Amino acid sequence: MSRPEHSLDLGISNSPRSRMQIPKHIQQFDYLRGLAVLLVMLFHASHDVHSFPMAKYVSFGWAGVDLFFVLSGFLITGILFETRDRDGHFTNFYARRVLRIWPLYFALLGAMFLAVPLLVPRWGEAAMQNARPAWAFVLFLQNLVIGPRLTGPLGPTWSLAIEEQFYFVWPLLVWLFSRKAIQRLAAIIIVCSPLMRLGLELGHVHISLYYNTLTRLDGLAVGSFLAIWLRDAKATTVKRWALAVLPVSLAGAVFLNRSWIDYSMIAIASGAIVSLSFFFALKNRFVLFSGRISYGLYLIHMAVFGVATKPELRRHYPHSPVLNDVTYLALGSVLTYATASLSWFLFESQILRAKSWFGSSPGTEITLPHCSVDSEELVPTTNASTMQLDNQLIARG
Repeated sequence: MSRPEHSLDLGISNSPRSRMQIPKHIQQFDYLRGLAVLLVMLFHASHDVHSFPMAKYVSFGWAGVDLFFVLSGFLITGILFETRDRDGHFTNFYARRVLRIWPLYFALLGAMFLAVPLLVPRWGEAAMQNARPAWAFVLFLQNLVIGPRLTGPLGPTWSLAIEEQFYFVWPLLVWLFSRKAIQRLAAIIIVCSPLMRLGLELGHVHISLYYNTLTRLDGLAVGSFLAIWLRDAKATTVKRWALAVLPVSLAGAVFLNRSWIDYSMIAIASGAIVSLSFFFALKNRFVLFSGRISYGLYLIHMAVFGVATKPELRRHYPHSPVLNDVTYLALGSVLTYATASLSWFLFESQILRAKSWFGSSPGTEITLPHCSVDSEELVPTTNASTMQLDNQLIARG
């Protein structure tokens, strides 16, 4: 199928009346993903820093997960709509998800449930005491079965469970309903999510608002809504709305400071950031590389930092409290990046070669920690200036 020619430097045409366009490789998304995983890592690592108030300054780091959710919803929804009428649509989609997500995930489960308890029983018992039952991880139900009790090296997997549950339902809905129907459904979810959380909070229902799938759909819905709206939106309209929404939503999260509305405000702010990213070139190499290996960084950072803060190691660090904490952060960071890099180059990327068996992808590559979709040509639906997307998401994190 022929691909229309566009000038897609940053995905935005110079004409103020032009519609949004998406370049083949959305480098800005790589950058956002890198920032998001760094926020999450700093947030978790700060819990074991006691000589200076690091936790105070990165207390918002949990919001990086919501940015992942928005990016995932955006890209997954766009690709699903453009490939839903192709032969083997569901087979290819789910096979490629399995190849991308399951190998490293189940390798981590094997290490934590089998290898560590066998090799270092004392560490294994302490690390996994709040990671039961094991079957919940196999079925990607840990966010529902274990919820807020899930701590330690497998703590970050709660968001992966939500994404897997999203993959189970959303492709079928996209296949069954029209773009407008899915856009309306996403808008309903965005509006109803905070109302549901408020009702649960007022009703004193014993459910975790942070970990439950039904109370954390805001980000995925915002991303899905944007994937459809941006196809028909003018660049000036997108920029104007994003610039207006971003400060309002951030202010709402800061000053309201209530969980029932905060998650919505952060999701909307993340959506504004994603929209604005098309207007800027973001090229820091370290952040971009962090985005590329972000799936590994996200999955293993709690395990690595957990080892770096063990008393058996801490006593060999400098005795000064500040230097001790700095050494812990430096060692944890270096080992996390080294492990994630080795995982990507020697393990994950090798398995990804099998994705060619399940549909070809002529485009370039893009990686997201919380999604993995194929590179498919998204054909303009109205005219040559309508948004086009040609992405391959080959990593998570």
